[in-house]
Amino acid sequence: MVETSEKWSRIAYWVSLITSAPIVAGLVYLWIGFTTGVYWFGLLGFVLGFFPPAVYVWFLLRRKIVDSWFVNERMLRIGPLMLSLTGFIILFLLSLVYGFRVFNMLSFAYVCNTIITLSITLRWKISIHMYGLTGPLTFLLLLYDSITWVWFLLVPIVAWARLKLRAHSLAQIIAGGVLGVLLTIIEVVVYNNLLFP
Repeated sequence: MVETSEKWSRIAYWVSLITSAPIVAGLVYLWIGFTTGVYWFGLLGFVLGFFPPAVYVWFLLRRKIVDSWFVNERMLRIGPLMLSLTGFIILFLLSLVYGFRVFNMLSFAYVCNTIITLSITLRWKISIHMYGLTGPLTFLLLLYDSITWVWFLLVPIVAWARLKLRAHSLAQIIAGGVLGVLLTIIEVVVYNNLLFP
């Protein structure tokens, strides 16, 4: 029985690792680069969306400040979030300069969502996994209006993984998932109707 529980914990760990917010962000930028034909910007988005927070967490791990890639202590999440925000601001400004509307809208949503995540993290531990998954998936669904809804099947799997690892309460997971969807919809509407109609 213990072996079975350990096996499920290992699966939950790998699900959590693969669906972490920086990996999802990097993959979404790559996907949009592929679908729009602007490959270099997709690659740049992958680099700036993934590497700054990942390298920072790696540094924390090497210094034994944290014991997991998931940075379970709430206030230690501020550093990786600030680096993510910096990367997304750079991507927003560059995509604005080059006139890459889809990348600009995506970067705008990421900037807004990262600021909101930072604000919440100062007081409460929201599930960044759920926020970082449902936000981009909502963006892709709004953008492509196609089979991308299938990726939402990952949401309950990731929720299970975070609960299995006891990384979050159910309330933190639900809040992350719901805010990711709702705020991304609002950000896309604001971008398209008020900022850059």
